Amino acid sequence: GATLCEYLHRRQQAFVVIDENPELMTQEMKDAGWLFVHGDATQDDVLQAAGVRRARGLTTVLPTDADNLYVVLSARLLAADLQIVARGSDERAAQKMLRAGATRVINPLASGATRMARLMLSPSIENFVEVAETHGIEWEIADVQVPDDSPLVQTRLSDTPLREAGIILLGVCKPDGETHFPPPAELTIEAGDCLFAFGSSEKMSAFPDLLEGRQRTESAG
Repeated sequence: GATLCEYLHRRQQAFVVIDENPELMTQEMKDAGWLFVHGDATQDDVLQAAGVRRARGLTTVLPTDADNLYVVLSARLLAADLQIVARGSDERAAQKMLRAGATRVINPLASGATRMARLMLSPSIENFVEVAETHGIEWEIADVQVPDDSPLVQTRLSDTPLREAGIILLGVCKPDGETHFPPPAELTIEAGDCLFAFGSSEKMSAFPDLLEGRQRTESAG
């Protein structure tokens, strides 16, 4: 949980921590502006106090599969469109959480094993990521849906400012389910398209603004 919060904090994303143990919140965390709700996350009133109805997403990493399953079910009943990521210990728990309303279920042990395999097979890629992070460059992949009033609607990918903004487009998923991985340069962006992009955290934070026409102009020098 602390690792998740640190990740969000570095990316300047607002979040709320829910825990029954207030001592977990150190003074350093409080000074950094982390928001905290003291309570049981399996209870509806606690989730509502944390703002679950207006939240963009929820991650539950409680110690047991049963508790995480209960949080998933409660949160889904309170917020139908909420993105819910849950921790599960095995495939059976994952299937139950998905049926209860989880968007994704992650097994940290399996994910760690997958990264170890990648490191074994492609050490240069992992070394590149580590070197980049050592120099303060953090990378991320994100997906953003193109709004109806985006100035990029009916624009070919080759004519968009995405590449100049340091954003690499990996794929496009059309509203009808048609996918393009990687997308051709002549592909036209349409309202409702889901764009999958890769870039540094700093560049990716401006991705939604570009799609909504809020790109800031920076003067040279």
